[in-house]
Amino acid sequence: MKSLNLKKGPFYLWLMIVFICLILISLVLVAPLIQQRWPKLSMAIYSIYVPFCHQLRDRCFSLARGPLAVCARCFGIMIGFFSALVIYPLIMGLTCPKFPGPSWLIGGSLPMAIDLAGNSLHLWSSSNWLRFFIGSSWGFLLPFYFLPAIIILWLEKKKNETG
Repeated sequence: MKSLNLKKGPFYLWLMIVFICLILISLVLVAPLIQQRWPKLSMAIYSIYVPFCHQLRDRCFSLARGPLAVCARCFGIMIGFFSALVIYPLIMGLTCPKFPGPSWLIGGSLPMAIDLAGNSLHLWSSSNWLRFFIGSSWGFLLPFYFLPAIIILWLEKKKNETG
């Protein structure tokens, strides 16, 4: 029975993370949709994302004449992360976690770093769609580092519990 739990544990961890991501993305989309009918609930949802995103109105996509709860770049990161998370088991499997080399993370982070630097230094102003696509490409990389780390930590914990 314990070996069964060790095999199913990574799947349940993955499923839980997918579910949490789906909730977080849904809240980003729900906030502007309920703004007119339930303004306090809408503001509560927006406030959830304040520590993680600047939420500048002109850098956010709009839905129902209101800005999403995060900027285009953060929304892209979330969508990219979620997309890679969903296909991760098909590409990498969940039972034997492996990390891609650091060159993938460095190379995938370069467009984000260049765009952030260029915008911060006022050398250019990227469109929201460009911010979204750069964010989603970076977000797509993250599960390939995040999920193996979580699974390895969980497997180590279970291994230590069983002796």
